[in-house]
Amino acid sequence: MDAQAALTATIANGVVAVLAVSTGMWLLGRYGRRPMLLTGQIGVTVSLVLIAFCFLVLPESAARSYLVLASMLTFLLFMQGGVATVFWLMLSEIFPLRLRGFARVMAVFGTWTANFVVTLAFPPLIAAVGGATFLLFAAVNTATIFSYLRTVPETRGRSMEAIEAHFRGQSTA
Repeated sequence: MDAQAALTATIANGVVAVLAVSTGMWLLGRYGRRPMLLTGQIGVTVSLVLIAFCFLVLPESAARSYLVLASMLTFLLFMQGGVATVFWLMLSEIFPLRLRGFARVMAVFGTWTANFVVTLAFPPLIAAVGGATFLLFAAVNTATIFSYLRTVPETRGRSMEAIEAHFRGQSTA
């Protein structure tokens, strides 16, 4: 892409991020955490597969560049509007009160550490396997979907005590 297209892509990135978070916050009240988290994670995974498809199957062209950009913006939409919005909200909901501060710090530290590892690993992976890098990321995200299905409860409309009781395996009656 030329410099003008790159500038447009950067602006589009910011606009999509703001709109996605705003929409995601509104949707949380309507649909709940678990459905949004799962929808967001599935959207992220499909977007990564689409990016890989663009790099691995399509010939290099302006059309491919725009398809990659569209797939990246779709990734961002699902990440910011679904996964990230739910993640930051659930951090304040899922930990027991006596551990909440420490547990949140550790969760955020783990998240930023994972971001650092992905950022560090991305250039060598692209150099080694090219567009298949996005398939590796899609595989990790697929495993994440199944992890969410097994472990993440719906917390919308539940008290902190009920959520804590759920994780302890106690009845919330």
